[in-house]
Amino acid sequence: MLTEAFAPLREITDLEFVEGSQAGVYRIGEQRARAAVRPRTHAAVAAALRACSSSGLSVVPYGGGTAQALGHPPHRIDVVLSLELLRGIHAYDPHDLTISVEAGTTLAELSVALARAGQHLPLDGALPTRGTVGGLLATGHAGWRAGTYGRPRDLLIGLRVALVDGTEAFSGGMVVKNVTGYDLGKLHTGALGTLGIILRANFKVLPLRPSRRFVAAALPKGTLPAILARLDALVLRPSAAVVLRGWEGELPWERGEDGRIAISLEGANGEIDRATRELRSALGAAGVPGAAIFDGPQADAALAQVNDLWGAEIGGRSAAYRIRGDMERLGDWSAMLDRLAAAEQMAVDYAADMLGGELLVRLSSATGHALRTSLPLCDETIRAQSPGARLLHAPEWARRELPVWGGEPSALGRMREIKRAFDPSGTLNFGRYVGKI
Repeated sequence: MLTEAFAPLREITDLEFVEGSQAGVYRIGEQRARAAVRPRTHAAVAAALRACSSSGLSVVPYGGGTAQALGHPPHRIDVVLSLELLRGIHAYDPHDLTISVEAGTTLAELSVALARAGQHLPLDGALPTRGTVGGLLATGHAGWRAGTYGRPRDLLIGLRVALVDGTEAFSGGMVVKNVTGYDLGKLHTGALGTLGIILRANFKVLPLRPSRRFVAAALPKGTLPAILARLDALVLRPSAAVVLRGWEGELPWERGEDGRIAISLEGANGEIDRATRELRSALGAAGVPGAAIFDGPQADAALAQVNDLWGAEIGGRSAAYRIRGDMERLGDWSAMLDRLAAAEQMAVDYAADMLGGELLVRLSSATGHALRTSLPLCDETIRAQSPGARLLHAPEWARRELPVWGGEPSALGRMREIKRAFDPSGTLNFGRYVGKI
């Protein structure tokens, strides 16, 4: 039956089609794809969507595979549509600070292209050699510098998407102030590919600051409040300030009883040096004996290590949450997580974005069975403090049984209407998003 349904896909030009074991390399949790297509052009993406929708085949968009554990498991996976061949810079005007890039381009490739002109797009995805531009937009992920530079929708100025009926839609353009068409960018950013497949994105980019410095310091007990109180007084506001607890297998820097703090500074040489002196003074006054300092490419690499924590899974025995809110409550969160870890015999790692107001929490057990026993109560405890907590990754059973996206939003009815309008047959990523739409 499926073999017949796949027949139209084999006839599309500019598209690679595989099935069976070759398609099985594309995994979404414990599920494997029955078939996979790799289009080379926008037209081939649109044709594949039209063919799948007409044949009643479900489609899961696939970028670098770094966030496929986000959301509920899809109801089924007939076809994975991989954008790995749809990559590269479509248009770039360094003088206007704008760039247009294909959705399958990795974040690392984009970063290299911009750096040649002394520019950057300050959206920090995990695992940038695999993570793609389309995936970053589909998940709405921003990274630890969001409190300084904004989120993906703040830097997006144009978007082209393929819809399930085979049409291509676009809005915006290559200018920062643009009023052309409806703002599809905000609709598709964070929609997890449930309304259409992102083909190309246009961004406003920024000049790279002349100097970049990363400071990591171990925190003796009781020193964090004094340090945070002094951050706002620095001559140069940090681009990121992250408090880290745990992460023994992921981060190399020395840790104290209260964990570590990681601070990213970007600016002119004189600003960086003065801010560093002030920061050293603040750390010393708070009782922190010293800090590790990295400059230039080493600073970029250190910040990337902290960004990669968003994707740091421990196969089958960990779950991670993203919690938004006021990080002034970090002490309360830390105490609650410590009690939870002790009661459930779990390890807790967390990273708190002190500028952007986000908390990443990873819970892990010694075995997958132990996690299954403990996680439901942990989930209930976390949601009692933050009902909107989002489960970023977890074993498939947890993503089926637990409220991955938090409580149902008041706008869920309208969201269902939008899904029906864009995808009436439930072709795209059906079941993965809020309310299992």
